[in-house]
Amino acid sequence: MPSEPVSGVPKWFKDQLHDFDIMLRIVWGRQDGMWRIERKCRRGHAYFEFTTQDDYNMVRDGYVLCLRFYPNQMDQRVFHTLFMGDMWRVQKYAAEMEQREIEEIMARRKRYSDENEYAAKQWWTTMNSLHPKTASGGRDRGKLGQWG
Repeated sequence: MPSEPVSGVPKWFKDQLHDFDIMLRIVWGRQDGMWRIERKCRRGHAYFEFTTQDDYNMVRDGYVLCLRFYPNQMDQRVFHTLFMGDMWRVQKYAAEMEQREIEEIMARRKRYSDENEYAAKQWWTTMNSLHPKTASGGRDRGKLGQWG
């Protein structure tokens, strides 16, 4: 049975874990020698046999296992993994990303439309301006034989 690391859990890690989700706790897994992040849930019936005392304590206290990691992996990767595994947060993030993408597409369409409108106005102005080769300067543009 591996003993708990001497350094324990740093305060910054506990603070970030609490800020990430107030229902999470970190405990040392005595049998496997890894840190365990567990989330509080309602108590229910366990439909599996407990292989370790850590699993028994987790279910007895009303927690479910979210993540296990070695002591040298206690850094931002843990929070990234927790975030990617949290379906509610990922769905919310995905919805926000999709909304941003839609807004970006609409902005591009508007910019394209504005540019085309400007070009169309320029063409219209050019095509309906006075023509130097006609006697009237372009006022009689629609009449045949006036284009010299």
